[in-house]
Formats: sequence, C-alpha cells, structure tokens
Amino acid sequence: MMGLLAQLSYGDEPTQLKGHEREIYSVAYSADGKTIASSSNDRTIRVWNGQEQTSVIRLGYAPSKSVSLSPDGAIVAGRFETGCALWDSKSGNLISKLSTSSSDDGPVQRIQFSRDGKFIASGHERGLVRIWNAVEKKATLECRAPFPNNPESPVQCLAYHPSQDLLAVGFANGLVLFSTQDGTVKENLSEDSTQSVAFTPDGKLLIANQNKRVGVVSIWNSDMWKVLFRSDQSSQDTYLGQLAPIDNTMALGINYEGELERFDLKKMQRTNKAFRTPYKSAPGGFTISPTSDSFTHYFGGNIYTLYVQSIPKD
Repeated sequence: MMGLLAQLSYGDEPTQLKGHEREIYSVAYSADGKTIASSSNDRTIRVWNGQEQTSVIRLGYAPSKSVSLSPDGAIVAGRFETGCALWDSKSGNLISKLSTSSSDDGPVQRIQFSRDGKFIASGHERGLVRIWNAVEKKATLECRAPFPNNPESPVQCLAYHPSQDLLAVGFANGLVLFSTQDGTVKENLSEDSTQSVAFTPDGKLLIANQNKRVGVVSIWNSDMWKVLFRSDQSSQDTYLGQLAPIDNTMALGINYEGELERFDLKKMQRTNKAFRTPYKSAPGGFTISPTSDSFTHYFGGNIYTLYVQSIPKD
C-alpha cells in the first residue's frame, strides 16, 4: 500500500542543526519558539537560536535525558551529576545546582519548567517528583509514586497544566495527576507505562503516549477525566505511535507507516494528511514549538542532527 506521502508535499525544507556527536535524547523550546535546547548522549546540552549554536554546556560523567528552558529562554535546566542544575543559556555558565541532602531519589530522569518559569519539577528514577522554587533555588514539595507494589516506579515524563495547579506525571507503572499545592494525588488515570504526556494549551485535554504490550495513545478531558480517545494498534485506521498537541484543535502523531500525520482533536480522528521526515522513518522524538507552526525532531539513532520543520496546514 502506498503511503499518504504520495498525496502531499514536504512543505519547507527542514533546517538542520548540527553539533551533537551521539544520540539525541531531548528537545525543549522557549515560550516564543526562538530558542531551542537539546540534550544528547554526548554529555552536552546545546542551545540554539535560529541556526546559530549559542552555547554548549558540558555535563561531566552523565548525560541529561531531559532538558527544559525557562519561558524567556534565558535559563536551561537539566540533569547534572546526581541532581539537576540551571545554566545561563547564552554563556553556558552554571547558575546553580539544585540538590537536597537526600541520596535516595535516584538520578534525575525528567525536568520541566512551569509555564510562568517560577517553578521546576524534577522526576527521579525511584518514584519521586520534586518541585523547586526556581527563584530561591530550593525544594518546596515532593510527590511520590502512589503504587503500593512499586513505590519506586521510575518517572518517565512530566507536564504542567496551564493553570499550574496540576502536574501530570508518567511513571513506568502508570499516569498520575498531582496537586502542585500539597503533593496529593488528584487522579490516578492509568496503570499503563507512560512515555510522554502533554496538555493542550487551554488545558482541556490531556494526551498520553503509553505502552500496554503495544503503543497506545490516550486522550482525556480535564472536566471529568473521561477517556475521549484510545488508539487501536491493530487497525490502520486509528494506529498512532505518538501524539502531541499542536494547539487546542490539532495534534501531530506518527502513523503505522512511520509518517507524521495531523490528528483532529475536535473530531478525535486522523486527518489522513501525512508527511515523512528527511531520514525516511518515524522520528525518535519530536517537540512542537509553542508558536504551533513548526516542530523539532530527531532520529533517535545514529543520525545526530536536529531538524526544524514547518507543520503543513493543508
């Protein structure tokens, strides 16, 4: 069967950002979409402004599997040694290490700035999420995996609700919503391993990419936390390997042919409008710009280039 690509053009040629020397792990944007930070197995975090590489942060003995930018793009957050740290995005200079006296958290797996840049959430290997005051550089709250049979379930993804009152946390054993006020569990949405999670900009939908033998995309509304969509991986009509919101009405996903395809969040169905990456396969990961007009993606294997590509609208 011919892929949907035959019906569509690529659109603009992707911009290539070259510099990493090993597998790329994570990409993050500033709120205006002008600054990009990327982390890699080469044990660096690289910061980009347009096509220019503005700084290279060297991390020592361990790479950072996650990276986050403050909304204004001035500060980079990532793993550093056994904890996490903040760097100046232009100079690459270390601003502060974020650490506590506890040595039982395990390495930092994921890190995320709040939308106003005042707080940072760090997710750890042993089932702990710690929330930091980004101004005072101190921990203010802890949330722990609520799984009696696996209280040290590793954190795999984080996402703040736009209101910042909720933090969605994907563990190896499930998906949980925590209150950012007191750390209590607000909703225990799933017992499936959750690889990535995101809210739509208006906060009305939560999208999770999960794994239950095969990959599953699940979408909840935030009123009653009712499941509105769950992909059927046995059917080409609904197969999606990964999905992330472009805006409040549209998302970008990976279909059964490894193509990137827009998904209608109003109708909860595929649009059958797809395009391929320059490396002719599904990306290892992608992050959509807050401006909703482009995204940055990477292969996840032995191609160490970032691609910044516009999102086709037709």
